[in-house]
Amino acid sequence: MGGHYKPEKLFFITGIATSYFDYLTYPLVALMVPMTIYQASIQKYDRRTKFARLAEGSFQWALGYLGMWFGKWAIATLLTSVNVFDDAAAGIEMRSSMSGGNGEHINIGGILVRNIGGFVLNPLTVVLICYIIYLLRKDFKLYSRTFVCRIKSDICFVIIFFTPFAWYCIASNHAYTHVTTECKTLMISCLVLLYLLEPKRISDG
Repeated sequence: MGGHYKPEKLFFITGIATSYFDYLTYPLVALMVPMTIYQASIQKYDRRTKFARLAEGSFQWALGYLGMWFGKWAIATLLTSVNVFDDAAAGIEMRSSMSGGNGEHINIGGILVRNIGGFVLNPLTVVLICYIIYLLRKDFKLYSRTFVCRIKSDICFVIIFFTPFAWYCIASNHAYTHVTTECKTLMISCLVLLYLLEPKRISDG
């Protein structure tokens, strides 16, 4: 991490790539999964530095992601007679609305239930849950102590853990109507949970 190397620039490139390939089902995974691994690798840094890296990396990703979208909209508007920005604004308004696919009113509780339910019913998630239960049964005191200590010492992982839930609140319609793919955003929280439970830090070697 020394010298002039800037890992945060990787998030900028990742944001551009996520937008370029137009894979919109759960873009937050493209940011927060690498961010979780990155944060785990800089645990020797102080809290302020780690939080600054989280903020800068997230900003760089958003800059690349939104910048690429803006560029695509601008080019499409210039090459056609259609104001793509108006279509984009309408799409954003719809995807962030509290209306379901059939026009019914939805709420945050319903969105969370649908996505958590869809995620838990995934066979891989069942295996993951069984593994977590195995760890806790193996040595509950060790893993619970590790979990509590890490939460107290590093707010960044707590923030990352809750980003899927914040995303569901922002992209309400999208999370509700595309639950089969949007539920996979919860893999971020699972990855964080596994790290918080693991006694051996990645940065310890």
